[in-house]
Amino acid sequence: MPLLSCCILAIAHATLDAAAVAGTRRFTYLRDVNVQTPGSIEFEHWTTVKWDKPGTEGYWRLDFREEIEFGITDNFQLALYVADWRVKHNSDAAGTEWQYRDTAIEAKWKLSDPTTDFLGVGLYAETKFGPEKLAAEGKLLLQKNLDKLQLLYNLTVEGEWEEEHYVEAKGKIKNQFGASWQLSESFFVGAELLVNTTLPSWRSSDATTNVYLGPALAYHGDGWFIAATLEFLMNPDNSNSERYQFRTIVGFDF
Repeated sequence: MPLLSCCILAIAHATLDAAAVAGTRRFTYLRDVNVQTPGSIEFEHWTTVKWDKPGTEGYWRLDFREEIEFGITDNFQLALYVADWRVKHNSDAAGTEWQYRDTAIEAKWKLSDPTTDFLGVGLYAETKFGPEKLAAEGKLLLQKNLDKLQLLYNLTVEGEWEEEHYVEAKGKIKNQFGASWQLSESFFVGAELLVNTTLPSWRSSDATTNVYLGPALAYHGDGWFIAATLEFLMNPDNSNSERYQFRTIVGFDF
């Protein structure tokens, strides 16, 4: 996709001039237990592209997010999603649509360390609010660092209310797994497995589950980092969701 290629090149070019300390992020869909050091500020730009949706000819969607993380204490950080917005395209009469989705506030607590303790445990909370979307989300974060290997698990429970007057309610339960190996001082390679269940109106009888799996790469440079994941839908015969999604996150500290 030419559009996807242009976005990747633009993001990579923008990060080459960043003068900051690289973060610890190895994944783009999973959250690790680590928090920002007290007094530090990190900026991240997210780009997610999704495409090949059954029954929608010429469909693609680009989601963008700008996030600023603030280190408060050794075990606690806050973050602000300045804006979540998207561009969606269909080859039908709808054409291309631009949409601001929401702004969000996030908090993360590190309860134990994934390297020095038997198991790293963290808690994560997020609230989103926008003109046609409200959401509340909680995560349990589990992580273990074994020399060059990092193992990660996220359990997420989320409630969403969308459309005008927030009349469309649904719940989401996500079980997500990640494994990453450090190939060199700066380069990491691994995989992310996403098992995402959606419950319209919180009814289990109408629940649908999408399973995505794909490689995850990260590079922590001198003053910048970039992480990328390409996800493939593993149950396309039982899903109406996009068959492919690709996400990059780039970030630097102030």
